[in-house]
Amino acid sequence: MGNTEIIEKMVSIIIPVYNAQEYLGYCLNSIVSQTYQQIEIILVNDGSTDNSLTICENYAGLDSRVSVITIENSGVSNARNAGLDAAKGEYIQFVDSDDIIRSDMVEDFVNFMETYHMDLVVCGFEMITLGQDIYNRQITPFTSDIMGAECVLTREMFFDRMAFILWRTTTLECSWNKIFRRRIIEDKHIRFPENISLGEDFCFNMDYFRYINGVVFTNKKYYYYMQSNQAALTRKYRPDLFENQMNLIHRFHHLIEDYVQMSENEQKELAEYTVSKMMSSLYNLTSERCDLSDLQKKGEIAKIVNDDFVRHAYKRAVYMEPRYEWIRECMEFSDIQKIYDYLFGVKEEVPDIEADVIEQVQDDMETAEPQKVGRPYRKPWWLKQILINICNVILKIHHIKFIEMIRNSLEIRSIKKTAVKCFLKLIGKSQGYDEVEVL
Repeated sequence: MGNTEIIEKMVSIIIPVYNAQEYLGYCLNSIVSQTYQQIEIILVNDGSTDNSLTICENYAGLDSRVSVITIENSGVSNARNAGLDAAKGEYIQFVDSDDIIRSDMVEDFVNFMETYHMDLVVCGFEMITLGQDIYNRQITPFTSDIMGAECVLTREMFFDRMAFILWRTTTLECSWNKIFRRRIIEDKHIRFPENISLGEDFCFNMDYFRYINGVVFTNKKYYYYMQSNQAALTRKYRPDLFENQMNLIHRFHHLIEDYVQMSENEQKELAEYTVSKMMSSLYNLTSERCDLSDLQKKGEIAKIVNDDFVRHAYKRAVYMEPRYEWIRECMEFSDIQKIYDYLFGVKEEVPDIEADVIEQVQDDMETAEPQKVGRPYRKPWWLKQILINICNVILKIHHIKFIEMIRNSLEIRSIKKTAVKCFLKLIGKSQGYDEVEVL
């Protein structure tokens, strides 16, 4: 922020450490070199079996602001809670031991808190997927750009648009892109749940949201979330993923309704978020580490797509990520076989371009003059995808049923047949169209 009048209030930075020797040095260097000096760095060694503890102790020997706590291995939630028990700062931040933060992150966060007198600051971040070396990497940004550059929301404003913020910014779920006020955490006895291994950050955040007076969102990316490409490719199968995600969604839904009545638009935002979690749960079944039989996988698919809350959300949702659009032709009658084929088939998520070309060539050959048959015409499948994308953009802004009908028809029909269907719809003669072959 560039403000030289920094109020020197202590910030406790809690870092759970478990077998992180490969990246721990980079993480700690980014923290000890912060422009804001009034910090305590609490390293919680969660029973590491590599050289992580030695690295932690070396940093503690070189910098008096660093302290080390060693506990038996019991998971990241317990480690963070141990850090909270030891923290003395007015403000709390969390950093994972294989991630990196910008050198001005703490300074700017404190300035945001002190300038606007709010109880929470949320920033953007970059997910950096590393290949075999540091130069081979993929960077995916996550920011609140859709909201603005520096947004200061009162408590009421935050709750009124919380579903929008959750779905559109992807910044509410994690704990490490935020700064918290320790007084609230201690007064309300807020801790990370130790009985779950996924979504514990989101649970902590939701408990904290209940007591804040407001929140500052900055679109600046202060946090760098690092993961190896191998880790991304071999993500483990979670047999309880769907139940976990639905529990979090229900908890989030109840949190909002405890304080405000959700608008129609906010219900749509939460519905679209729910559909995205439905799709994540379906693709979870495709993990190489999933040892379910084919029939068991179909049973899980049926459980996911026939969940009452999911089906209600699907009907309310308007926008869907383009890579998931194929699900629309399967949901009306819960076509489990077709969903299974899309998930596990050779042509997963790829439009059947070859079939479209063959169909068009056959149509053209039947109607073409003899001298024009020599060179087959290739159907413009790319044009159909452009039209689908245009419809998606429109639907993301306004829910127009006719546009939705066009988009859904284009997903399973040619442009020509979609045009005929829409024309018949407009003149009120669409009933029975699907049973009639359009020439």
